[in-house]
Amino acid sequence: MLAEHRLLGEDYWDEGRGARWLIGRPDTISCRCEIIAGIFGSLVVHGDFDTARFASYGDHTDAWSRLCWMADCTDIAYYVKQKAQIGMGRHSATGYDEEVAKHDLRQLIAEYRESESEYAEVIDHLVEALAHYTEDERTLRGFLATRDRWDLWEHTFGRVVPAHTVISHLALNKCAWLLRERHGMRGPPACRVRIFGGVVAQESAVQP
Repeated sequence: MLAEHRLLGEDYWDEGRGARWLIGRPDTISCRCEIIAGIFGSLVVHGDFDTARFASYGDHTDAWSRLCWMADCTDIAYYVKQKAQIGMGRHSATGYDEEVAKHDLRQLIAEYRESESEYAEVIDHLVEALAHYTEDERTLRGFLATRDRWDLWEHTFGRVVPAHTVISHLALNKCAWLLRERHGMRGPPACRVRIFGGVVAQESAVQP
């Protein structure tokens, strides 16, 4: 989706603390997106897919460091998902996949079958859920709750990182590497600010 994306625009303000980057293909708006490094340690990704916001970065004030914080993270299932949940709310950063739910159910059924025969009724209930009730999470949890004494509805069958969160993370990663191609590994000069005797000075764009 993003293999042919280019850096189409970049803007900086507040001495490099804020930034806006535009990536996409010049000949189409398909999959084009804008990334904003805004206030409260956040990154907002929006464009030709659902908006995502990653929040709670507090190490450095410059926008480049904030972008690299999330763009270079490889822990999608936990850390990236967690920062998306902080930025967008718990439910908006959680998705459901039917095939994953079926896999989870099969795994639990197998575990119960390895146990004592007292779980035969539980197994039957899970097998029925697998056969008829995995269409969406609400349907599955509703059916499992009909045997609430087993607390099966508390399981998170089929829970995945939502596609738009994954795509937005990919956009951050692509943007970071496009900026490295243009400015070098230290990132945009506009975000490299030093203070000399109380006077703010921007570093040279020339790489050492």
